[in-house]
Amino acid sequence: MEQEYRPKDKPLLKPAGWRLIAIISAAAVALSVAGFYHLSQVKAEKIKAEEAQTVPAPPKAVTALGRLEPQGEVIKLSAPASIEGTRIKEILVKQGDKVRAGDAIAVLDSRERLAAVLAQAEKQVKVAEARLAQVEAGAKAGEIEAQKATIARLEAQLRGEKETQEATIARLEAQLRGEKATQEATITRLNAQREGDNTVQEATLGRLTAQLKGEIAAQQAKIDRIKAQLSNAESEYSRHQQLYRDGAIAISLLDNKRLTFETVREELIEEQANLNKIEGIGREQLVEQQANINKIDITTQQQINEATATRSKTVETLEEQLNEARSTRDQTISTLQQQINEAKANLERISEVRPVDVRTAQAEVESAVATVAKAQADLDQAFIKTPTNGQILKVHTRPGETVGNEGIADVGQTELMFVVAEIYESDIEQVKVGQPATITSSAINGELRGTVDEIGLQIGKKDVLDTDPAADVDARVVEVKIRLNPEDSKRVAGLTNLQVEVKIYI
Repeated sequence: MEQEYRPKDKPLLKPAGWRLIAIISAAAVALSVAGFYHLSQVKAEKIKAEEAQTVPAPPKAVTALGRLEPQGEVIKLSAPASIEGTRIKEILVKQGDKVRAGDAIAVLDSRERLAAVLAQAEKQVKVAEARLAQVEAGAKAGEIEAQKATIARLEAQLRGEKETQEATIARLEAQLRGEKATQEATITRLNAQREGDNTVQEATLGRLTAQLKGEIAAQQAKIDRIKAQLSNAESEYSRHQQLYRDGAIAISLLDNKRLTFETVREELIEEQANLNKIEGIGREQLVEQQANINKIDITTQQQINEATATRSKTVETLEEQLNEARSTRDQTISTLQQQINEAKANLERISEVRPVDVRTAQAEVESAVATVAKAQADLDQAFIKTPTNGQILKVHTRPGETVGNEGIADVGQTELMFVVAEIYESDIEQVKVGQPATITSSAINGELRGTVDEIGLQIGKKDVLDTDPAADVDARVVEVKIRLNPEDSKRVAGLTNLQVEVKIYI
């Protein structure tokens, strides 16, 4: 059997073949991975496209700032304008209290005064009603007799007044004559007194003049004598000075002569001063005496003038009193005569019941009743009442304080809260009644939900200011009211005027 020929240890493939197989395998793997990645990317993009088609776009909305307020806005309760400036006597509520329409929340300090006015008006009604009943019943017999007695009394009074006034006139005439005589005597006495005083004062002036001359002469003689002594002392002092220089005398003797000289010289100076004093005092006395003469003369003349004026004034006063007495007499007679005539007319009036009197009395009753109604209305104004149901949001005025611009208290219907959103005028066309809205604030957990309830009809400036310094504070806005859902309304019932962010979905 023939054996097959095979080289010893010869490999099945060459190394180059193995490398080719490896490269082909790697390329196949790379192509597989790239294909898988491409397929996965295509699939992912397809999924995203499908999701984009299924998820709806976010809804459009108008955003704005706003504030919370109760239904019907916040009502400021204040005193009536007619009693502005009245103080509060009592506050009947506190912040947070629930009130009903017609409840009194405060009492003004005018309550007691107005209550007294009402009580007085009610009494006037009773008086007017009694007067009406009296008129309808007619006058009593006693009233007629009393009126006759009044007439008799007035006639007697007229006679008495005539006699009294005539006596007063006679007394004044006698007093006038007496006053004239008295004042004339006073003037004569004052003239005589002035002449006597002038004589006495002139004599005193002459005596003082002679006395002054004598004192001056005596003092001058004394001065002349001292001058001679001074001349002698001066000579002695000069002589002893020479002797001292010559050594003939001691210093003590020279000092003695000097002392004598100085003593006499001082005495001369003193006596000359006395002379001047005597002359000055004497002249002052003379001037004073002359002034006394002038003063006495002026004073006496003034007294005479005053007496003359008093006489004129007294005479004038008494003449005026006489004229007044005569006028009073005439007026008294006229007045009493008029009263007598009125009393007689009243007697005739009360003797019959006239329909006009009944109508007048009835009108007085109606007027008194109207006064009571007005007083009751005024008293009601002293009680400040709330016009609506709600809650007291804040009390501005305390007992004893005057009602100011803020009023007494704020009340609001917090059972149903609204949001007042300030929508820019450029966005207001997109807002419609019934659109949903969400409200947020840093003071509220979560969102509030509501519905546009009312759109304002007026464009104004913003009341709610943005915290952003770049915000337009002069922007023109329209107020839109959003009614909150009941459950959300309860959450913010105590947050009136809270600033919120509003989003209205259009």
